[in-house]
Formats: sequence, structure tokens, C-alpha cells
Amino acid sequence: MAKKLIEMVCTGNQGRSPVAELVAANYLRDIGADEYTAISSGTSVAAIKEHRVDVPFMIKVISVGKERGLYDPSQIQAYDDAVSRGDAKTLQGLYDIAQTAFGAEERRYRREVLLGLGIEGHLKEEQDQTIPRTNTAAVFSMAPGNNA
Repeated sequence: MAKKLIEMVCTGNQGRSPVAELVAANYLRDIGADEYTAISSGTSVAAIKEHRVDVPFMIKVISVGKERGLYDPSQIQAYDDAVSRGDAKTLQGLYDIAQTAFGAEERRYRREVLLGLGIEGHLKEEQDQTIPRTNTAAVFSMAPGNNA
């Protein structure tokens, strides 16, 4: 018989939900709940991988990158021009720069925090898209936007 799934869901299955999966897996192991397995997924993994992220979201991520100094002056000018023209291709390139930097930063900090908190195990490396599963017993969303 297939185990019942406890699914942790965030947007990209890269930051919050894999950590929650690891914490839940440790907890389920500690309480002897062998009939359950913790998993994680992301509601927008497919869209992110296929570069189908909407322009307002790209602008939001790029803005954070600008605040953190990820871009040189020519890239900031390209961003301003792209926003005024609605140039999604240029925005996609700048978004990709931010996503790469934020992903690396997140993985580094996550390892430090997990070690510091004494949380055992390894985080998964792959990103899984949220899909309906018949053996899912519970779904825990990491943010209100993931509830839909």
C-alpha cells in the first residue's frame, strides 16, 4: 500500500517547501509515523523552468536585485527601457540574473541555518511541480498565494 503523503507547497519548490519537507520527514520519523512520507512541490515550477513568468513578477524580482546591487548601470538602464517599452525578453534576462543569484544565496544560507538548528538530513536538489495525487493526506502551503 502506498504511503500517505504530507505535502509542503511553495512557489518554486526551492526555498521554503524543501526545508519544511525535511523538518516534517524528521518529525514523522521521530514519532514513528511510518505510514506517512513528507514531500514538497512548487505551484509554479513548470512556469519558471519554461520561462513563463509574468512581467509583474519579473519586475518584482528584478527590483529586489536592484536593491541588492546585482546590476551594473547599463543593466539598470536596460531595465528602465524594457519597462517603458514592455520588452519582456530583456526583463527575462535580468530576471534570470536575479534568480541565479538568489538561488545560490538561498542554498548557502539554508545549509548554514539547518546546521545551526541541528536539523538532520539533506535537502532535495530537484524542483517538483505541484500535481494532484490520490494518496495525499495533507497539503501545507508556505504562503497564501500557493493556496489556489
